[in-house]
Amino acid sequence: MSLENKFDQLKGSVKEGLGKLTGNEKLQAEGFAEKVVSKVKEAAEDAFDGVKNVASVVADKAADVKDAVVEKAAELKDGAADKAVDVKDAVEDKVEDAKEVAEDVKDGAEDKVEDAKEVAEDVKDEAADKAEDVKDAVEEKAEDAKEAVEEEGFAGKLFSKVKEVAEDVKEAAEDAIDDVKKMVK
Repeated sequence: MSLENKFDQLKGSVKEGLGKLTGNEKLQAEGFAEKVVSKVKEAAEDAFDGVKNVASVVADKAADVKDAVVEKAAELKDGAADKAVDVKDAVEDKVEDAKEVAEDVKDGAEDKVEDAKEVAEDVKDEAADKAEDVKDAVEEKAEDAKEAVEEEGFAGKLFSKVKEVAEDVKEAAEDAIDDVKKMVK
């Protein structure tokens, strides 16, 4: 509501009043028109001021909302960054745990391979010992057979010694096989 509009309203009222007093309808109509125009201007200015006030309030609220959104976004970003670091640390821990387990498994496997090599070597040595024992027994029986042939009748003694040697070789071989089987178990 400006002072100019109030002055125009007053001027319009005076002209209208003079026009009534003097009977000048034109002056009366001009005064009335000036009064109405100044009231419309005043109403328009008031409406414009109201719109400006509403726009200002809306702008203030928009700024508040923007600030709140920016603040919340920053909080969410920081939270996400913290979670990412936590996840990265957890993954690194799990990778280290897996490496340790793999190393333990590798060490255990190497130990088992060494144990298996030792057992295989022991079995080989035992088998060689048994084979040597069988060879010695066969040689001994062959020598016994030779002596028997030289001392007694050749054919009968030879046959019984060969039979005896064959039985002894068979038993020694079966014993050696059983011993190897027991060692392998």
